[in-house]
Amino acid sequence: MRQTTFGAGYALQWRGHGELGIGVQKTDYRKSVEDPAGPVPTSRDRPWLWSATAAVHLTSRLAFYGGYVRGLEESPIAPDNAVNRSEAPPAIRTRQADAGLRWTIKPGLSAIAGLFEVVKPYYNVDAASRFRRLGDVRHRGVELSIAGTLRPGLSLVAGTILLDPRVSGEEVDAGLIRARPVGAIRRHSIASLDYRPPTWADWSFDLAFEETGDRIASATTRLVVPPRWVLAVGTRYRFKLARVPALLRAQIGNVFNRFGYGVGESGFYVYNAPRRFSMTLAADF
Repeated sequence: MRQTTFGAGYALQWRGHGELGIGVQKTDYRKSVEDPAGPVPTSRDRPWLWSATAAVHLTSRLAFYGGYVRGLEESPIAPDNAVNRSEAPPAIRTRQADAGLRWTIKPGLSAIAGLFEVVKPYYNVDAASRFRRLGDVRHRGVELSIAGTLRPGLSLVAGTILLDPRVSGEEVDAGLIRARPVGAIRRHSIASLDYRPPTWADWSFDLAFEETGDRIASATTRLVVPPRWVLAVGTRYRFKLARVPALLRAQIGNVFNRFGYGVGESGFYVYNAPRRFSMTLAADF
């Protein structure tokens, strides 16, 4: 895959009042796949892409933001079970709109509540086993997050995305595939805590949590993968090694050894690794 992009942008910041940004890009995209079975058509696209974002400061701590972006994503490759295996369709042109509120709870701690919608072409295998565009997929949802310092030495990053993914097009209208795209997750939440005791400046302790809701596992049936969550705990120790800064990192992943599946183009695969212990040493020389 080769992609060349040229662009220009303009940004305006009016302290205490708001922000404005606009941009435009010209992209030259090319993707080719080498397959031992024979030549595969090359995919090319040369779109103009643009974006516009703005924010208005309602108060010194509260701001309203919004934006619209036209983007380009690398196209997927037809899977092995398709009659046109390894073929790459044209680059995926996307459009995204979002709006919401940014709240500075206190210095160093902020929260975001926003709405968004992302629309792009939907590619999958049709009833004739050909990988092609079957319609459009729309991801509409709500984003809630908080990040920053809760108290000296204790920081938090947490967020939840609630999604309403929908597929539209000829295959859905004909009842051949479901309106929910394969692999779609309606809810995804993460939370990470890091604590660095003031009296133990060389040490820090962390906890990471991740949870996902039901995932659609089939385009033609009601098969779903159940929700799952995992927890990890760890620590970091900072010290000098041969007079250079060094970091010793130890972590237990998937503490409760919970098992879960993910969904790929060719079916199920193990999504999360079992309980494990890891230790790494890094130094800056």
